[in-house]
Amino acid sequence: MQLRGRWYLVGLLVVAVAAREPRPAYAEGDRTATLRRAVSNVLLGPLDVALSPVVTVQALEINARAAGYPWPATAALELLGGGGWFLPLTAVTGVIRMWSGFAEMPVGLALLVSKSFTDWEPAPFFEVREEPALVSCPNPVIPVKFGVNYFGGSAR
Repeated sequence: MQLRGRWYLVGLLVVAVAAREPRPAYAEGDRTATLRRAVSNVLLGPLDVALSPVVTVQALEINARAAGYPWPATAALELLGGGGWFLPLTAVTGVIRMWSGFAEMPVGLALLVSKSFTDWEPAPFFEVREEPALVSCPNPVIPVKFGVNYFGGSAR
């Protein structure tokens, strides 16, 4: 009789737990910033590499106009400086952006699933928030920014 009462109590407890409404899962605070930045860098880094010729021509054109160069000097700057120096650097920086996204993804996942007692957020491996870009669309899920002029600063 005593054994039957215990099983009845355990069964009631199981039904009560099963009937309880599940709580939605969410990340506390802004623990997703690192993961969102990593995904953005991985997805949009190849577009930076693909658009590096356009970014090179645009950046050198803006800088040549600001310096007051005539069009022959601008053409020489774009052919020699652009093709030999600025274009490879811009393309390689897009690849580095993609690699940094892959490196930052495990850190972002660890922050997402951890329940630490601190608000520690690692410094970004590669940040493009302040750089001028051909396409920049602020999005709360994944910031869309590609065609980044990494060496332009405020050239725009």
